[in-house]
Amino acid sequence: MRDIIRAMPGHIHYAVDHASPGTRRAKKQHERILVCGMGGSGISGNLLQVLYPSLDIMVNKDYSIPRHIDRRTLAVIISYSGNTEETLSNYRQLSQRRIDRVVISSGGTLLKKAADTKVMVPAGLPPRGALGHLFTPLPFILYHYRMITKDPRKELSALGRFLAKHTACLLYTSSEPTRPVGISRM
Repeated sequence: MRDIIRAMPGHIHYAVDHASPGTRRAKKQHERILVCGMGGSGISGNLLQVLYPSLDIMVNKDYSIPRHIDRRTLAVIISYSGNTEETLSNYRQLSQRRIDRVVISSGGTLLKKAADTKVMVPAGLPPRGALGHLFTPLPFILYHYRMITKDPRKELSALGRFLAKHTACLLYTSSEPTRPVGISRM
Protein backbone atom coordinates (compact mmCIF):
# COMPACT_ATOMS: atom_id res chain seq x y z
CA MET A 1 0.00 0.00 0.00
CA ARG A 2 2.93 2.30 0.70
CA ASP A 3 3.98 2.22 -2.96
CA ILE A 4 0.41 3.00 -4.01
CA ILE A 5 0.34 6.02 -1.69
CA ARG A 6 3.67 7.19 -3.09
CA ALA A 7 2.21 6.86 -6.59
CA MET A 8 -0.78 9.13 -5.86
CA PRO A 9 0.87 12.29 -7.27
CA GLY A 10 1.41 10.38 -10.52
CA HIS A 11 -2.23 9.24 -10.47
CA ILE A 12 -3.34 12.87 -10.17
CA HIS A 13 -1.06 13.99 -13.02
CA TYR A 14 -2.30 11.11 -15.18
CA ALA A 15 -5.92 12.04 -14.48
CA VAL A 16 -5.28 15.72 -15.22
CA ASP A 17 -3.88 14.68 -18.61
CA HIS A 18 -6.52 12.06 -19.45
CA ALA A 19 -9.76 12.56 -17.51
CA SER A 20 -11.07 15.88 -18.78
CA PRO A 21 -14.50 15.26 -20.36
CA GLY A 22 -13.73 17.59 -23.26
CA THR A 23 -15.55 20.65 -24.57
CA ARG A 24 -17.75 22.42 -22.05
CA ARG A 25 -21.45 21.80 -22.38
CA ALA A 26 -24.07 24.46 -22.78
CA LYS A 27 -25.37 25.70 -19.45
CA LYS A 28 -28.03 23.44 -18.01
CA GLN A 29 -29.90 24.09 -14.84
CA HIS A 30 -28.28 21.58 -12.53
CA GLU A 31 -28.93 22.80 -9.01
CA ARG A 32 -27.09 20.06 -7.18
CA ILE A 33 -24.61 17.25 -7.59
CA LEU A 34 -25.17 13.75 -6.27
CA VAL A 35 -22.02 11.63 -5.99
CA CYS A 36 -22.76 7.93 -5.58
CA GLY A 37 -20.01 5.59 -4.48
CA MET A 38 -19.05 3.15 -1.77
CA GLY A 39 -15.83 2.92 0.23
CA GLY A 40 -12.77 4.18 -1.61
CA SER A 41 -14.93 5.35 -4.51
CA GLY A 42 -17.27 7.36 -2.29
CA ILE A 43 -14.46 9.25 -0.54
CA SER A 44 -14.05 11.32 -3.71
CA GLY A 45 -17.49 12.85 -3.18
CA ASN A 46 -16.60 13.82 0.38
CA LEU A 47 -13.46 15.59 -0.86
CA LEU A 48 -15.51 17.41 -3.49
CA GLN A 49 -17.90 18.67 -0.80
CA VAL A 50 -14.98 20.13 1.16
CA LEU A 51 -13.41 21.80 -1.88
CA TYR A 52 -16.64 23.34 -3.18
CA PRO A 53 -18.69 24.26 -0.09
CA SER A 54 -20.80 26.78 -2.04
CA LEU A 55 -22.21 24.01 -4.26
CA ASP A 56 -25.02 21.70 -3.19
CA ILE A 57 -23.11 18.41 -3.26
CA MET A 58 -24.60 15.29 -1.73
CA VAL A 59 -22.76 12.00 -1.27
CA ASN A 60 -24.79 8.82 -1.39
CA LYS A 61 -23.33 5.61 0.07
CA ASP A 62 -26.53 3.61 0.14
CA TYR A 63 -28.64 1.35 -2.08
CA SER A 64 -31.36 3.99 -2.47
CA ILE A 65 -31.35 7.44 -3.99
CA PRO A 66 -32.91 10.19 -1.84
CA ARG A 67 -36.48 10.99 -2.91
CA HIS A 68 -35.84 14.70 -3.55
CA ILE A 69 -33.28 13.96 -6.29
CA ASP A 70 -34.81 15.15 -9.55
CA ARG A 71 -33.83 16.23 -13.07
CA ARG A 72 -32.12 19.35 -11.73
CA THR A 73 -29.46 17.03 -10.29
CA LEU A 74 -26.25 15.95 -11.97
CA ALA A 75 -25.41 12.45 -10.73
CA VAL A 76 -21.84 11.20 -10.71
CA ILE A 77 -21.69 7.45 -10.21
CA ILE A 78 -18.30 6.13 -9.13
CA SER A 79 -17.34 2.49 -8.85
CA TYR A 80 -13.69 1.63 -9.28
CA SER A 81 -14.49 -1.97 -10.28
CA GLY A 82 -17.69 -1.00 -12.08
CA ASN A 83 -19.48 -3.88 -10.36
CA THR A 84 -20.37 -2.51 -6.93
CA GLU A 85 -23.91 -3.67 -6.14
CA GLU A 86 -25.02 -0.46 -4.36
CA THR A 87 -23.66 1.76 -7.12
CA LEU A 88 -25.37 -0.27 -9.84
CA SER A 89 -28.61 0.02 -7.86
CA ASN A 90 -28.11 3.80 -7.77
CA TYR A 91 -27.53 3.83 -11.53
CA ARG A 92 -30.83 1.98 -12.16
CA GLN A 93 -32.81 4.37 -9.97
CA LEU A 94 -31.23 7.44 -11.55
CA SER A 95 -31.95 6.08 -15.03
CA GLN A 96 -35.59 5.52 -14.12
CA ARG A 97 -35.84 9.15 -13.00
CA ARG A 98 -34.04 10.33 -16.17
CA ILE A 99 -31.33 12.09 -14.18
CA ASP A 100 -28.22 13.21 -16.10
CA ARG A 101 -25.51 10.67 -15.27
CA VAL A 102 -21.72 10.72 -15.33
CA VAL A 103 -19.88 7.44 -14.77
CA ILE A 104 -16.34 7.02 -13.44
CA SER A 105 -14.93 3.49 -13.42
CA SER A 106 -12.08 1.26 -14.51
CA GLY A 107 -14.48 -1.10 -16.28
CA GLY A 108 -17.14 -3.60 -15.30
CA THR A 109 -20.88 -3.37 -15.77
CA LEU A 110 -21.13 0.33 -14.89
CA LEU A 111 -18.87 1.49 -17.72
CA LYS A 112 -21.02 -0.44 -20.21
CA LYS A 113 -24.15 1.47 -19.15
CA ALA A 114 -25.47 4.55 -20.95
CA ALA A 115 -24.27 7.83 -19.48
CA ASP A 116 -24.00 11.46 -20.56
CA THR A 117 -20.27 11.37 -19.82
CA LYS A 118 -17.96 8.44 -19.09
CA VAL A 119 -14.52 8.61 -17.52
CA MET A 120 -12.46 5.43 -17.64
CA VAL A 121 -9.67 5.23 -15.08
CA PRO A 122 -6.76 2.76 -15.02
CA ALA A 123 -7.49 -0.63 -13.45
CA GLY A 124 -5.34 -2.77 -11.18
CA LEU A 125 -5.38 -0.93 -7.85
CA PRO A 126 -7.34 -1.46 -4.64
CA PRO A 127 -10.20 1.08 -4.70
CA ARG A 128 -8.81 3.04 -1.76
CA GLY A 129 -5.49 3.26 -3.62
CA ALA A 130 -7.17 4.72 -6.70
CA LEU A 131 -8.26 7.93 -4.97
CA GLY A 132 -6.14 10.14 -7.23
CA HIS A 133 -7.72 8.58 -10.33
CA LEU A 134 -11.27 8.69 -8.92
CA PHE A 135 -11.25 12.18 -7.40
CA THR A 136 -9.32 14.19 -10.00
CA PRO A 137 -11.99 13.93 -12.74
CA LEU A 138 -14.66 15.43 -10.45
CA PRO A 139 -13.61 19.11 -10.65
CA PHE A 140 -13.26 18.68 -14.42
CA ILE A 141 -16.82 17.34 -14.53
CA LEU A 142 -18.06 20.36 -12.58
CA TYR A 143 -16.25 22.61 -15.04
CA HIS A 144 -17.51 20.63 -18.03
CA TYR A 145 -21.11 21.02 -16.84
CA ARG A 146 -20.54 24.72 -16.03
CA MET A 147 -21.12 24.29 -12.31
CA ILE A 148 -17.79 26.03 -11.68
CA THR A 149 -16.29 28.74 -13.87
CA LYS A 150 -12.56 28.18 -13.42
CA ASP A 151 -10.73 25.37 -15.22
CA PRO A 152 -9.32 23.21 -12.38
CA ARG A 153 -6.30 21.98 -14.37
CA LYS A 154 -3.79 24.40 -12.80
CA GLU A 155 -4.84 23.71 -9.19
CA LEU A 156 -4.97 19.94 -9.66
CA SER A 157 -1.53 19.94 -11.27
CA ALA A 158 -0.24 21.99 -8.32
CA LEU A 159 -1.79 19.45 -5.94
CA GLY A 160 0.07 16.64 -7.70
CA ARG A 161 3.35 18.57 -7.44
CA PHE A 162 2.75 19.38 -3.77
CA LEU A 163 2.01 15.75 -2.92
CA ALA A 164 5.04 14.56 -4.88
CA LYS A 165 7.22 16.92 -2.89
CA HIS A 166 5.75 16.07 0.51
CA THR A 167 4.68 12.42 0.26
CA ALA A 168 7.98 11.08 1.57
CA CYS A 169 7.63 12.87 4.92
CA LEU A 170 4.17 11.37 5.43
CA LEU A 171 5.27 7.77 4.98
CA TYR A 172 7.13 5.35 7.16
CA THR A 173 10.64 4.16 6.45
CA SER A 174 10.86 0.71 4.93
CA SER A 175 13.32 -0.48 7.61
CA GLU A 176 11.04 0.46 10.51
CA PRO A 177 7.44 0.27 9.28
CA THR A 178 5.93 1.12 12.67
CA ARG A 179 7.67 4.50 13.14
CA PRO A 180 7.08 7.69 11.19
CA VAL A 181 10.15 9.27 9.65
CA GLY A 182 11.75 11.77 12.01
CA ILE A 183 10.20 10.41 15.22
CA SER A 184 12.61 8.93 17.73
CA ARG A 185 11.85 6.27 20.30
CA MET A 186 11.51 7.23 23.95
